[in-house]
Amino acid sequence: MVVRARKKDSGIVYALKIMDKKFITKENKANYAKLERIVLDQLDHPGIVRLFFTFQDTFSLYMALESCGGGELFDQITRKGRLPEDEDRFYAAEVVDALEYIYGMRLIHRDIKPENLLLTAEGHIKIADFGSVKPMQDSQITILPNASSDDKACTFVRTAAYVPPEVLNSSPATFGNDLWALGCTVY
Repeated sequence: MVVRARKKDSGIVYALKIMDKKFITKENKANYAKLERIVLDQLDHPGIVRLFFTFQDTFSLYMALESCGGGELFDQITRKGRLPEDEDRFYAAEVVDALEYIYGMRLIHRDIKPENLLLTAEGHIKIADFGSVKPMQDSQITILPNASSDDKACTFVRTAAYVPPEVLNSSPATFGNDLWALGCTVY
């Protein structure tokens, strides 16, 4: 769950991602949660949502992320029914720019979809939700030994409408998988 939260001492508004510890344990998702934090902590690109700090309590893990006042691209598409071609082209170009950076870090996002493409108040795209990220063997991200994702890069972890056919056939994930999902989003 993600909520808007204002930090009392600074007044800064964050998107606070709240992850239930019982659910994480029950679904065996601890490595994914750790990896998401590690990856976001090391990424630095204007097209990727920023992680500011993390904390936990007895029941939940929290990630204080950059708040994107424009909401999800999904909401824009739902509101308008269909985006004008020039707007669609602009958003797609911003996603491609961020994906080039992600690929340069040797990562595969694995969950590109309108719900994970956030809009800033100024109307720029930010890629969010790195809970399904897959570092490649030569990744530029420093991974802690006990926080690495499993080697099942072919595991189905995404929303079905955006998954390329080869992933459904258990083929390993590639950079092309994110481009397929972007193509589905543009369509």
